[in-house]
Amino acid sequence: MLSEEKTCEKMINNKEMLVGVLYDIGVKSLSIAP
Repeated sequence: MLSEEKTCEKMINNKEMLVGVLYDIGVKSLSIAP
């Protein structure tokens, strides 16, 4: 049970990282676009 919680935490952290990366890319492409 504990390992399942840890995996869920890892997935959430990865999601947050992915969202951060996507957001960063979106902001960069927006500042490049007119």
